[in-house]
Amino acid sequence: MRDRGPASGVPDIMGSVHRFIVTIEGHGWTESDVLELLEPPDEGEPIETKLGTCVVTHAELLPNAEHGTIVCRLP
Repeated sequence: MRDRGPASGVPDIMGSVHRFIVTIEGHGWTESDVLELLEPPDEGEPIETKLGTCVVTHAELLPNAEHGTIVCRLP
């Protein structure tokens, strides 16, 4: 476990949480959602969104960024 700092004495069990803007693609429509994850998911990985389980088609988090993007489709 990482420490938050030498004086805090509190272990950092979560790591860095990143906020992802998710674009959910359907047949002729798109919807948006926001997820907080420790790291971007891999292509083909299922993720849970407000519309249910989606399959990731693209995910991006630039180095040292707090926000990223995910594109997924309903199965």
